[in-house]
Amino acid sequence: MSTKYNFKREEIGAVSPQYYSRLRSTIEAAFYRNNVHTVKNIAEAYELAKNSVGTTVTDLPVVKAEELGLPKDAKVLLFNDGFITGRQARLRRLVDDTNRDKYAGQVREVIFGGHTKKWYHGIAYVGLAHDFMLRAHLLVPEGYENTLYSWMLNFQNADNEYFTKLYKESKLIEGEGDLFIYSDPDCYTKDYPDGLALFDKDNNCAVLLGMRYFGEHKTGPLPTDTATPPAMAARRDSTSKAANRKSSPSSVFPVLVSPPSL
Repeated sequence: MSTKYNFKREEIGAVSPQYYSRLRSTIEAAFYRNNVHTVKNIAEAYELAKNSVGTTVTDLPVVKAEELGLPKDAKVLLFNDGFITGRQARLRRLVDDTNRDKYAGQVREVIFGGHTKKWYHGIAYVGLAHDFMLRAHLLVPEGYENTLYSWMLNFQNADNEYFTKLYKESKLIEGEGDLFIYSDPDCYTKDYPDGLALFDKDNNCAVLLGMRYFGEHKTGPLPTDTATPPAMAARRDSTSKAANRKSSPSSVFPVLVSPPSL
């Protein structure tokens, strides 16, 4: 597996700063609160999105729904995310040694402010090359089930036996933890009244505030070359190598890919 999620007791804390920075620990801890429901698979995410207030269930069938892990009769879902229909580069901020403590404090306050909400935790695999597979986590509040469903659908189902086997067999990238993304589309702060897309490339974590547009959640971990996390850079390198080997399209970061028949 390319990223690390489970740790021995002696590895926890300051001895592993790449996994336990102040900001990353604050973000990751939010995923384990008692007001968080972990969505087990893409089928559950679909049902949550379908029944979310404001969702339009169309009569268009999802192609190869069962192969994607969805119900056989799954339909395309429609949800209006508002005015913004593109990513907002002007709201993007990168964490470095000069501002790490400042952002850590701001994020602590933001996450405290969300403690009365119900949250959904989705998990997915990013990439399908043996040289690289990243496990990613997304946390969204109730009311944004469609965002979570779309995100899980765009990557690989972590509940799928085939993808899980590939992930376990993928090459470990030393010092790289899972990617954690905390998103509260309804949260705006006095410092960032129009929203915030905060990325810590050294510790594989991100915070999205006031961002309803799905694109921020899908490609947010890859905002610019200077912001690309090391694990993501490794994925880009492995993708290039795979392309040079003339590998099949299914081995290089596909979208909406179906596993082979098991």
